[in-house]
Amino acid sequence: MRANKFVLSLPAVGLLLTALTAQQSTSTTELGAPLPGLTSDQLARFTEGQDVFQEVETVEDGLGPVFNEASCATCHITAASTGPAVGGTNGRLETRFGATTSA
Repeated sequence: MRANKFVLSLPAVGLLLTALTAQQSTSTTELGAPLPGLTSDQLARFTEGQDVFQEVETVEDGLGPVFNEASCATCHITAASTGPAVGGTNGRLETRFGATTSA
């Protein structure tokens, strides 16, 4: 009798795993979007960070000599199915030059 219960429970486990896998595959996150399931505090922090990431900086704000552009988002933008997504990378090649001086 115990073997029959085990055999009957295997299909139930299989159905459960199939349902969980289907649920995970439909809850994908678009590039640049917050992860699903964030608390309201986490979502607020994500939005604040995204705003700062897109903010245009100046020398007066502290923009230094090693930046190629005036905002992080200018370089860190990725093509997504919904259009450009802030975050990630791009195809730019970054080259830096420097000089050494005698002390």
